[in-house]
Amino acid sequence: MIAGKSGIELALEILHDDTLSSEYRPCMNRSTEYWCGWALAYFQWYTNLSFSRINRLISITEVLAFYSPYLEMHISHFCDRMIELYNIRKGFTNLKRIRLDAGLSQGVLAEIAGIPVRTIQQYEQKQKNINAAKAETVIKLAKALNCDAEDLMEL
Repeated sequence: MIAGKSGIELALEILHDDTLSSEYRPCMNRSTEYWCGWALAYFQWYTNLSFSRINRLISITEVLAFYSPYLEMHISHFCDRMIELYNIRKGFTNLKRIRLDAGLSQGVLAEIAGIPVRTIQQYEQKQKNINAAKAETVIKLAKALNCDAEDLMEL
């Protein structure tokens, strides 16, 4: 009897119906890649980090390697491990990482951006909070580094 059943009850009934041909039965096995995409999407939502930020520090290959130990665990365990790995690898402030990626010294960046070297040092050493900096300062740094001002912010 089908009348009055919820969608979940109907789906379960179909899954357990042995009279259906195998070509019509839904596949419940998910590939490693499917799980990886789902877990990364959840992690992005959970942390509000962009995929590009995550991928800079944790490769897709590494995330795929998490499939076996984390598949059967609650997603929060995967997120905890990803946050731990992200924070360990981050090490540098976003400003320092982007500056180094651009191949610039603090002095050259200071000259291009028109900001004192000491200010850049303070942001990179977390003596000053770049999130509390004047918008003008962050915009100057972002233009000099050819990135978005948002990329310089610390989470």
